Amino acid sequence: MKVVALVVGALAVTGCVEPMPSETAQTSYFESNVKPILVARCAHAGCHGDGNTPSRFVAFDVYSYDSLAARSDLIEPVRPYPPLLAKAAAITPHGGGVVLDVGSDAFLVLQAWIENGATDE
Repeated sequence: MKVVALVVGALAVTGCVEPMPSETAQTSYFESNVKPILVARCAHAGCHGDGNTPSRFVAFDVYSYDSLAARSDLIEPVRPYPPLLAKAAAITPHGGGVVLDVGSDAFLVLQAWIENGATDE
């Protein structure tokens, strides 16, 4: 009987419980919502890569928030559309053509992110 109680007690102490919220890794809104859109729509066909993979436009690395933030000219919250979205929708010249349709879910996620400060939080 003592052995069973000891094993059960040891399991409870060694981590068979849910971690506290502060102990779990949290991903940013950029990592969870923005980056997947940019990677899927902008990194395809070697256009905007991660800086390590050959691409036509290495200066704009869609895998990195810091790289995107360095291009503040693209993420200015201007009307009618921020430059990043105007290019992605080919409203302004974009060598890759239309990669996002105006009003699509992905477009609206990026637009809301930019309008809310385009942070890495």
